[in-house]
Amino acid sequence: SSTKPEAAAPVILLRMHPALRYWLFQLPGLAVLVMLLGFALRHGWITIGMAGLAVTLWIVKDAILYIPWSRSLHRRLVPMGRDALVGRAGTAVSRIDQQHGHVRVNGENWQATCAGPSIEPGTRVRVRAVDGMQLQVERND
Repeated sequence: SSTKPEAAAPVILLRMHPALRYWLFQLPGLAVLVMLLGFALRHGWITIGMAGLAVTLWIVKDAILYIPWSRSLHRRLVPMGRDALVGRAGTAVSRIDQQHGHVRVNGENWQATCAGPSIEPGTRVRVRAVDGMQLQVERND
């Protein structure tokens, strides 16, 4: 029987420190720069000092760009899917009780239930939880 090889490389890359991952991502660009500078040096278009300055400026550019890139890693993740519905406001479309009802949240109609007294159509509600494809709502007073 044949065994399928594990895809370890992407997992290892994800576990790396963000700074190392950033610098590894920058290496191909630096390699292209060095090759172009080597070509220009061989043809006498630039001096070794100019090539060194170009490489230094390239590395400084990458270091400066690392700051906003690293800050973007620390931004709060935006909830998506069903998790994004919790806490959202909506409107009861039909009577909502402990068994059934319908509510409109974010422009979409959902099945809904409530734990307390029934909620009449047109009443503003807030999503407390999501259970499968059904929302648990409460009055939004």
